[in-house]
Amino acid sequence: MNAFDGALHLLARKRLPVLLFHKIPLVADPLTPQDLDLPGFERVLDFVAERFRVIPFTDAVDAVRRGKLPPNAACITFDDGYDTWLQGAVPALEKRGLHATFFITTGQFKGWPMWHERVTHALSCATQPVLDIPGFGLPPLPIMTLQEKQQARVAIENFLKYHPLAVREGLMERLEHVTGAQRRDVTCMPVADLREMHNRGFGIGAHTSLHPILTLCDPQQAMHEIGSVREELGALTGGTVRAFAYPNGRPVSDFNIDHVRMVRRAGYDCAATTQWGGAGRDTPVFQIPRFTPWGPTAPYMALQMGRNLFMKPRILREAAQEDEPAAAAGKGRAPASGRIMFVENGSGFGGAVVALQSLVAHVSPAKVRCDVITNLPVGDFLALPSVGAHKVISDRLYNFRPLVQRIDRTALPAPAKRAVLFGIGRLDDLINRFPYLLRLLVHAWRLDPDIIHGNNEPSSNREAMLVARLLRKPYVQHVRGALGQSRHAPWLLQQPHAFIPVSRWLAGDLQNAGVSVERIRQIYDGIELPPSRPSLTMDAAQARLRPQFGIAPDVPVVAMVGMLVGWKGQRIFIEAVRQLVEQGSRAAFLVIGGTPERGEEGYALELREMVARYRLDDAVFFTGRRNDLQAVLPEIDVVVSASLEPEPLGLVMLEAMASGCAFVAPAFGAATEVVDDGVNGFLFTPGSAASLAHAIGRAVEASENEPALAVRARDAVRHRFDAATCAVETSRLYGSLMDGVRRGTLR
Repeated sequence: MNAFDGALHLLARKRLPVLLFHKIPLVADPLTPQDLDLPGFERVLDFVAERFRVIPFTDAVDAVRRGKLPPNAACITFDDGYDTWLQGAVPALEKRGLHATFFITTGQFKGWPMWHERVTHALSCATQPVLDIPGFGLPPLPIMTLQEKQQARVAIENFLKYHPLAVREGLMERLEHVTGAQRRDVTCMPVADLREMHNRGFGIGAHTSLHPILTLCDPQQAMHEIGSVREELGALTGGTVRAFAYPNGRPVSDFNIDHVRMVRRAGYDCAATTQWGGAGRDTPVFQIPRFTPWGPTAPYMALQMGRNLFMKPRILREAAQEDEPAAAAGKGRAPASGRIMFVENGSGFGGAVVALQSLVAHVSPAKVRCDVITNLPVGDFLALPSVGAHKVISDRLYNFRPLVQRIDRTALPAPAKRAVLFGIGRLDDLINRFPYLLRLLVHAWRLDPDIIHGNNEPSSNREAMLVARLLRKPYVQHVRGALGQSRHAPWLLQQPHAFIPVSRWLAGDLQNAGVSVERIRQIYDGIELPPSRPSLTMDAAQARLRPQFGIAPDVPVVAMVGMLVGWKGQRIFIEAVRQLVEQGSRAAFLVIGGTPERGEEGYALELREMVARYRLDDAVFFTGRRNDLQAVLPEIDVVVSASLEPEPLGLVMLEAMASGCAFVAPAFGAATEVVDDGVNGFLFTPGSAASLAHAIGRAVEASENEPALAVRARDAVRHRFDAATCAVETSRLYGSLMDGVRRGTLR
């Protein structure tokens, strides 16, 4: 016995290593080079057989619980379910007299292969040089070479992993449609193989039906995935299923204490995670850690195994008085509650503020108390039941923006201009940002929230992140815009415990920036769905726009809604209107929106001059800011977004479609996740006035002749963008983070 083996045996005297494996292909698949193939697996088995006494998983857990673990005991487990096991892994185990427990997903017995196997199959079928799926959420992925396909597979799997089951399946179907793949062509594990392994004496455990991330499931769905599979496997094998394995298997991000309780209530005796570490007498039997040694040589495996046994796994500790929620309720205890401090640090009233108001309005006041800090006096938060306080903390004592603009317009050499702007930036930090940070820190210290939640993009909330770090509070970052480039970006992306991108496109942006997928929870903003679109023959008391601007009742109304800032694309809209008027359009065109509190007044004047220059005064009308958009939408036939940059989501889009308006949007960003061109709205080539004019023409015609389009638009919003659903999913994330803090598992 060498020194490595001696140290390994010493570490393994009172701790149980549980090994985890997956597919074990007979021949390595070039698309999945990380898979341990059969020859590599046999090397691991030889190493384990020479140094450990392999015993059944449930027997080992019972021995750990009693403090009777045999010396050098170990377990071997597998997850998922593959048709190659019976031809490769099982004979290799039997040849060495080793036992193993196989944790099985049962969806494959009903024609649903493992979702990641479908991804691999789809990419193997793909023949195009670039994989570009509008609305998928990832940028175009080159797949011409084997290496590119390997990288694309990793990106797609990571992206799909943390989506709810229904969303994941919808995206899988898009991927298969684009690549020409068929789900039925992916090989599943036969039921006969399952029975054969059981009859040969191997252990059979449960691993859910469809392999969801349990923290993304509602309680009913999670309980079904945990409990029903035990009954299915028992019926298929004729045996008792005692063990469960959590999908993906990491506490807090993948499962929480509620799921541990569900596993126990479903009748299992033990459960396995994917946390590294050895199980000891202090390890809960429903959170047994597991580890995969990868070799390739015996000394390396000894080091890997030793390191694993030395590590302390993250465990969700369950206090005795919290054993069951029902028991706590029977003692008259109120549900666990939390205090959330929201920080809104934007440029003024806009979609981010509206979305925050909607979220706060729908969280349960019995479970969440909300304190809102804004940098400007925006929003009517104190009227909401869950809000305890709303405080304005200004982040600007002196406005350096005009000075920066003047410097930009000067003829200074580029190096000198950069140096001057750098100096102004540091002066801004000293005069504006640092005092804001101190005031925010003092206020947060007094509030003592459980979670701090930034409502804008990361760069706008860097002070909130720093406050959370100083006070050692979990930090949640909403993402409502593209990340962009910043010298602070690496630090900003490391701070949040969780990101909430409001679209799949933003979730993909975060993933591409290197944010780990378990920290990304994509949750759409929700809106209050209005009643059915009223008749256009409304009486004069209801009408608000047409009389004001002298628009006849039979004239179609096309409106572009948004703050008057350059990237929103009002110039492109006016150019498209000019083309439509030249083509004889009889529609009236509205520009709805005002200059934000920290916007450029000159831009609005420029737009008016553009309208005058094109002689469109009789066709284009500026309404200014309207805080009654929901009330006037029924008077509008077509709503347009002409943004020059991808919209993160756009509440105007949701509100317009929910009101039955025909919606026109550029074909990038989150619009492609919602708008199906010609089905529930219309898309155009971004930045093209001619394409926009054509799309508006189609939308006007559809608003007059295709009432079914409005119905489909409302249905698209109703199914995915309900405000109450947004609040429930966000509250579930809060609960998971607070649970991790209470139990010491949140890092």
